[in-house]
Amino acid sequence: IHACLAVSACKAPCDVENSLETYLLDDASFIEKLKQYGGTSDVILKDKELLNLFLPRIRADTELLETYKYQHRKKLNIPILAFGGLSDKVVLPTAIQNWKHFTNADFQVNFYPGGHFYLNEAKSS
Repeated sequence: IHACLAVSACKAPCDVENSLETYLLDDASFIEKLKQYGGTSDVILKDKELLNLFLPRIRADTELLETYKYQHRKKLNIPILAFGGLSDKVVLPTAIQNWKHFTNADFQVNFYPGGHFYLNEAKSS
C-alpha cells in the first residue's frame, strides 16, 4: 500500500492566518459566517435541534483552524495531492499550491469548478 497526503480546500500550513476569531462570535454571528461560507446545509441551519448538535463541533473545528501555529518541520517523504475550487474565496489557489513545499516526493494539484465547497457544488449540479 502506498501512502500519500491528500488535502482539499486547505491552506498549506505556512499560509494559515491566525488573525481570525470567528470561533469566538456569538451563535447568531457565527451562523451568519457559516451562511457566508456556503458549506452548511440549510437543513441543519433551519433545524434548531440539528443546529444545537452540530454547532459546537463546527465551532471547535473553526477554533482549531484559527488558532493553529505553524512550526517548521522536516518535509514529508510521501506524495501530496492537493485539490481546490477554481472560485474559492476562502483558500486561494496559491495557498493550495504551497503544499508543494512540504514534500520531498511528488506533488500534484487539481482545481475544479466551484468555490470552497466545490465537492458539494459538483454533487448538486
